[in-house]
Amino acid sequence: MGFRAALHFEDGVQHEVDVAPGQTLLDAALAAGLNLAHQCRSGSCAACICTLMAGEADNVPGRASALLRSEIEAGMRLACSLLPQADVSVRFAYGSRLAEGEAALSCDAVMAGLRQLSSDVWEVSIQPEEHLGALPGQYLRLQVPGTQTWRSYSIASGPDSPDRLSLVVKIHPQGVMGRYLLERAREGDPCRVEGPFGAFTLGNCKGPHVFIAGGTGLGPILPMIDQLRERPGRTPHTVVAFACSREESLFHLDELSLRQDWMARLDVRVGVSRPSPAWQGLAGNPLSLLEDAAFTPDCIVYVCGAPGLIEATRERCTTLGIPPDRIRAEQYLPAPDTD
Repeated sequence: MGFRAALHFEDGVQHEVDVAPGQTLLDAALAAGLNLAHQCRSGSCAACICTLMAGEADNVPGRASALLRSEIEAGMRLACSLLPQADVSVRFAYGSRLAEGEAALSCDAVMAGLRQLSSDVWEVSIQPEEHLGALPGQYLRLQVPGTQTWRSYSIASGPDSPDRLSLVVKIHPQGVMGRYLLERAREGDPCRVEGPFGAFTLGNCKGPHVFIAGGTGLGPILPMIDQLRERPGRTPHTVVAFACSREESLFHLDELSLRQDWMARLDVRVGVSRPSPAWQGLAGNPLSLLEDAAFTPDCIVYVCGAPGLIEATRERCTTLGIPPDRIRAEQYLPAPDTD
């Protein structure tokens, strides 16, 4: 005999699915046609994070979890590892549109634009043959032209340009994408894309918004800020903390400045974690650029970057009393240098 799982989404919509004994919540939802946000399906990426509100559940035996102890104590679980032992009720920190939508598409595309933004960051524009329906903050998988290698990149353009998607790509000269961009990339090159993926999307929180971006983590945050600005009503106080390891790696500073002109309540902090003697700006990683006062009890925090930045942000927010379900993260895992 199986169990019943009630899935609650941020917009108030609820779905119920049947879960067989020994079946994970994620597998049960996917079998029922609900495309919950997920990626690794092994407990290491936290893309399928949810909160267990009621009922009993175990974890897949022997599986590691990307969650902090404080998050687990707050009831947070990973749908890919959650094994209901009774009827359960869980909450997801995104709207039902993501789960009710079509599964990710795979289609042909072309390289529509190539532009170097800094010493090691490029803007790559993709023109897919089909409309992917991506929301600000989501990502896609891109097949590097001329190879069988796929890489994941967040979408740095907004939904107002669905036929041309922009990505910001950090260059590793010995990596597959790095070699392609530095040695043979041309506009019009055929490629293939899959997506959209991810639940790193703007929530319905009315309080202050804190965005923390490490390196190319700024890419998905820019369209999220634009979406926030375009919402009806007064735009909430918003802080953006952005840092790269070196000043020559900084990019899109003009884009940040433009948004400050548009949004009277936007505060931007830009820093460098390993500055040269000539650097006259802020020094530190993006999290260190923020005072404790930025993390008010009613704020919502969005952090995008390397695993260390994600973990440090969660730990600091927990210390400051920010509930775990008000911290949204997109983790960038390093790709192998060669394939």
